[in-house]
Amino acid sequence: MPIFYATLKSSGNEPQKALFEVYGLRQYNKTPPPKELIAELLSVINNVSSLDLCFDKDSPFNLDPFCDEVYYHSDTTYLNNNEVLSRVYFYDKAKKNNLNLSIYRAEAVATIAPKNKGNPLPLKARLNLQLPHALNEFKSILDKTTKGQGISKPYKSKENKRELRA
Repeated sequence: MPIFYATLKSSGNEPQKALFEVYGLRQYNKTPPPKELIAELLSVINNVSSLDLCFDKDSPFNLDPFCDEVYYHSDTTYLNNNEVLSRVYFYDKAKKNNLNLSIYRAEAVATIAPKNKGNPLPLKARLNLQLPHALNEFKSILDKTTKGQGISKPYKSKENKRELRA
């Protein structure tokens, strides 16, 4: 099951924190975790620190518009200095996961401001404030990296949904 939970060591007088990660909401060769279970687990969490945004397509992304803003690590290409998204990267999903499909992934991490004394808004309100801006930025990057590539369509699952990981 693609759900991970761990407690993290605290440093000094900070309260102990836990890490809860749900991944693989869109699977290409396995059954994804039940959406009802994920919804129930998320209903008891009062803080989300980040969301991973993913977009899959059947051909490589054109990174020429960002030629001066990329660096490479292994088989992954990263964009530098994005003010809205804390990390943006591109890779061959089929190669990484040993799939018999042609799938290339753009992935971005949208950091969500934590709930604290300076930011007392509940989770839903914080998401409503921050997520649209992150999605617009990710869409802008996708528009630039897919422009002029012909009729290459985004990969869609049998349910015809794009992946959004939390």
